[in-house]
Amino acid sequence: MLKLTVFKYAVTIALVLMSTKVWSQNSQPTGVRFISETDTQLTMNSMTVGPATDNVGGVYKKSAEEKLRNLISADHNWSFAENNEAISVYTTSELFEDTQKTKDLISRTGADGFIVVNTVKGNQGLNVEMTLFSKFEGLPVVQVHQQEPQKFVLTDFEKMIEDLYLRIKASMPYSGLVKSRKANRLTINLGSANQIKIGDQITFIQILGVKRHPTLNVIVSVEKEIIGQGIVKKADDTLSFVDINYEKEPGVVQKNAKIQRLSNITYNDIGIQNTDKNDPTKQVEWLPPPIPQFGYVYAGFGFTDYKVNSILQDGTSISAGNSLSPTFNLGAELWITKNLISQFTYKQIIFGGKNTYAGSTPGEINFNVSETNFAMGFRQQISDNFWGPHVRALLGYYGANHQVSDTQPTALTSMRIAGMSLALGGYFPVSKDNDMAIGVDAKFVLSPSLTESPVSSGDSDSKMSDFSFYGVFQWTTNMQFKGMIQTNSVQSSFSGTATRTNPARSAEVKSTTYAINLEYLF
Repeated sequence: MLKLTVFKYAVTIALVLMSTKVWSQNSQPTGVRFISETDTQLTMNSMTVGPATDNVGGVYKKSAEEKLRNLISADHNWSFAENNEAISVYTTSELFEDTQKTKDLISRTGADGFIVVNTVKGNQGLNVEMTLFSKFEGLPVVQVHQQEPQKFVLTDFEKMIEDLYLRIKASMPYSGLVKSRKANRLTINLGSANQIKIGDQITFIQILGVKRHPTLNVIVSVEKEIIGQGIVKKADDTLSFVDINYEKEPGVVQKNAKIQRLSNITYNDIGIQNTDKNDPTKQVEWLPPPIPQFGYVYAGFGFTDYKVNSILQDGTSISAGNSLSPTFNLGAELWITKNLISQFTYKQIIFGGKNTYAGSTPGEINFNVSETNFAMGFRQQISDNFWGPHVRALLGYYGANHQVSDTQPTALTSMRIAGMSLALGGYFPVSKDNDMAIGVDAKFVLSPSLTESPVSSGDSDSKMSDFSFYGVFQWTTNMQFKGMIQTNSVQSSFSGTATRTNPARSAEVKSTTYAINLEYLF
């Protein structure tokens, strides 16, 4: 009996101890956690340097790679992954063109991402572009560039590299990461060196998806969900300790959870710095500086010096025109890919002029001229900067309708011109920030057809050309003004059977348009 009693007590004590152990193990919050693959792939704990390039025989290449190595090594948010052998495997252009080579470089170094620098030395100074790639899809996360006139020495160049590095970090879709969790206490990789302080509220997010620029492939926005929040209880130099006060699901905030970007955070040489004294806990969804993604639309107004001249078979010359003809412009350009573009342009000119044909009535003639052009073609950058100088060539359809009011006898006929168009152009920035530029466009209609109404002077042999000279001023990221001078010339000669009692031998239309367009980039 005594043995049975002792056995019962032993079993009871064992059950209590086991229950206590199970309870203590479960005191660490756990739960079913949905893990986004996008979020995982954008986790960056280690970084390395990819191959740099320049157009001056490697003068800036070595300096860029060494400066980046030092910056990453001094950054407590990232550890530096050695790249001794991998850095020479691929060229920068290969990494931009082939995502498999990007992923292979990351695999060779064991890093979560790498940064490359391309430097172009030209008449405008140094144009430096820095791009951060991640293992996520083998595509760039963010790209920044800077142009400095008359700065060619290496000390100035290294300062540009440092500035661009800080801008890269400031454009990341999150501010920091959770390094560990014990019970409801988190350790994050931001500390007092980043001016994180006790009482700050931290929001934790999970990235569900990204939206990329259609031509640059950089991330322009992220889809995210808030998975938790916490209060900073202790802040060391490079680490802080945060107590969770809200979680979407128990245990959902774990190691490598992302810290939502704070609007009051900017980057200094090593980390982050608080600058918003009024609202130190204000948090907003991350969006990089707005970058036009798809193209632009425009509307404009101006005046046209329009002249038309027709010489009849008997040698009589008939002319009309107006030097201040109101002109309206509409159009759009779409960036289908980095190099493939499409354009639509429309111009309308309305004015009245005198009928100079003796004996013809009425004495006033009304003109309504419209031009339409649809085209598609290629855009080739001269440098690696998408907003830098480039040339383009487009093929499309051109149609113009020169409507003239009827007169008796016929003085001038309405003409419709149509044909395949070939357009060539160039765009050249003239300021260090690329916010001012000049350009030129030339358009030719190949074998244009010309038809007259209400009567005809016979079969036509026509030539048409159009030249534009313009200057651009970028007012804001999404708005710019374009002032332009456009000249247009149509020359036609007639032969064969005519339905007109006084047929023309030739006709010529010349116009010069002075206009200002307001362009909205989106």
